Amino acid sequence: MSDDSRPVNLSLWRFHFPITAVVSILHRISGLALFGLLLPMIYLVHLGSQSESGFERMLGYADMPLARLGLAVFLSSLVYHALAGLRHLVMDLGFWEHLDSGRRSAWAVVIVAVAAAGFFFGRLLL
Repeated sequence: MSDDSRPVNLSLWRFHFPITAVVSILHRISGLALFGLLLPMIYLVHLGSQSESGFERMLGYADMPLARLGLAVFLSSLVYHALAGLRHLVMDLGFWEHLDSGRRSAWAVVIVAVAAAGFFFGRLLL
């Protein structure tokens, strides 16, 4: 007995996830980005706070395009992760649990985070 109704090639790009699922998945991805960039950011803050020459070295790193990109990704991830986390906390308190209000809050997180990311990337890379 063969079951031909099973999917043969399961591609995630063919699925259409609701905005609430996308916000939740991106919340996890932004957490991974923050975790991955945390040590370089701590190193730069430590370097800049040791001495005046260390601060000048930190500024030298800040002029590198890769460091600016990393900072823009870090700040964008931080804003998104904080907004999505606050959204989840509000939902844990019993608000925005209905489908319509959940969608609106998810879209609000996405819109504000995209605006913040545009600001960070525009300011740091242009």
